[in-house]
Amino acid sequence: MKAIIGRKLGMTQIFKEDGTLVPVTVIESDGMVVVQKKTVEK
Repeated sequence: MKAIIGRKLGMTQIFKEDGTLVPVTVIESDGMVVVQKKTVEK
C-alpha cells in the first residue's frame, strides 16, 4: 500500500541532528499497522 487514508491534524516541524529544519504533516489514521520504516541509507 502506498497511501494513507486519514485526517490531517496540522503541520509542525522537527530538527534533524545537523540542525536542518524539516516540515512534517501530522495525520490521524485508524486501523493501520507500521510494518517497515525506510531510511535514506536503505
